Amino acid sequence: MISKTTPQYKVLLIGSGLMTPPLIDYLVSFKDTKITVASNIQKDAEALSKKYPEFMNGVFLDVTNVSSNLNNTYRLTKWRK
Repeated sequence: MISKTTPQYKVLLIGSGLMTPPLIDYLVSFKDTKITVASNIQKDAEALSKKYPEFMNGVFLDVTNVSSNLNNTYRLTKWRK
């Protein structure tokens, strides 16, 4: 559980490629970072987020569809309680 006195950071990782898992491990080690993995392959983003569900979520992001991205901006930053 994250202490309320510990500063919390929000990180948006765009992409779910080869270097993402080591970066996630590093960021989670601080225990004060919430991570959103946004990828055009939603199942990859969700699979990555299952490793540390208390610190992460995975979402679909299509950088070629601007209107879709504007509609999903809130979802990218919304965290489960």
